[in-house]
Amino acid sequence: MGFEPSPSVTPRRVFISYGRADAQDLALRMERDLQERGHTVWLDRSEIRAGSSWEDQIERVIGDCEVFVALLT
Repeated sequence: MGFEPSPSVTPRRVFISYGRADAQDLALRMERDLQERGHTVWLDRSEIRAGSSWEDQIERVIGDCEVFVALLT
């Protein structure tokens, strides 16, 4: 069962930073939950294009995001 975005909530562009060794499951859950609420989520696991400079992509996306989430474990 998904969640409908609240009419009072403005969808945001969200960047999630996490450690793959110990926070990947939480990051994936958070990505799914935020997307179900209408937000656009950038997560390196699914968004980095093959053959491109991942550093350039990450810097660009961080500059374009409205919310930066750092998962510290």
